[in-house]
Order: sequence, then C-alpha cells, then structure tokens
Amino acid sequence: MPKITIGAGTKIFLFGDSMVVAGLGQRMEKLAKARGATYEENHWSSSNTKKWAESERLGNLLFKHKPDVVFITIGANEVYFKDKKAPEYIRAIVEKLAGRPCVWIGPPVWKTQKGIVEDERDNSSPCLFFDSQHLKLERQPDGIHPSLDGGAAWADAVWDSTVAP
Repeated sequence: MPKITIGAGTKIFLFGDSMVVAGLGQRMEKLAKARGATYEENHWSSSNTKKWAESERLGNLLFKHKPDVVFITIGANEVYFKDKKAPEYIRAIVEKLAGRPCVWIGPPVWKTQKGIVEDERDNSSPCLFFDSQHLKLERQPDGIHPSLDGGAAWADAVWDSTVAP
C-alpha cells in the first residue's frame, strides 16, 4: 500500500467521533509536530457517517483549516447496527475531501461489529484504509474508548502503517 508523505509545513487534520479525543488525537498531534507539520482536529461526540455526510460541518472545517492530509475516524457509533446507507454516506464524506490524501481509520471495535468496518474499507477509496479491528488496546472504564495509552498505541499503529518514514 502506498503511504502518505508528511513533512515540514504539512497541514494535518483529524476529524470524527469521540475516538478522536480518546488518546488518538493527542498522540497524532505529537507525531505530526515531530515532523514539523501542523495539526488540527475536530471531534463530534456521538456522531456517525450520516451526520458527517449530511451536515455542513466538514465542509466548513475543511475551508477553515485547509488541510493537506486528512485522517478520519468515524464508525464507533455504528458498531451496534447496520445502516444500509452507510456506504453512500462514506462515499459522500470522501467526496468532500476533494482529492486530498487521506486515511480512513476504522473503529477499534470492542465487540462483534455489524458491518461498518467492511462498509468503510469498501467505500473509503481513494483514502487509505486502516483496519483497527485487530488491535488490542487498553480501554477506559467504559470498555469502549481507548485510554490515553491505548489511544497512543492506536495512533502509532495507524501512523506506522500509513505514513511514509
């Protein structure tokens, strides 16, 4: 899989659901800054692919931050159910990125999921897709969100798999 190049001056933007602030974003910011990149993030608690696809929020954030590279983590709130329109929502989100290099990070599932991971994998192109299902992460007391250490391990795995050295 080709990897994304991040260097000095690259503007990185991470957006998604509450997983953004469950250690993932905190570590991604450090990784970005170590490369001389800038970092912005936006989390929308309890959001899902439908909300991001149908609202103007993402378009407004992309206009504001003008990122060079985008990381997305949405889907944790869709682990429990199968929305037959999720593939359409995922494609709509990717379309809003207007060809920017991107990485779609699948949710770090904590139970058997109903198909959101496959929907994201199959519909997030041309974004790179990172499947988080295999990761064993330290979790917060809710058993769902990674702890700060778990989120850092998650970010490291995403970065190592999708960003060129």
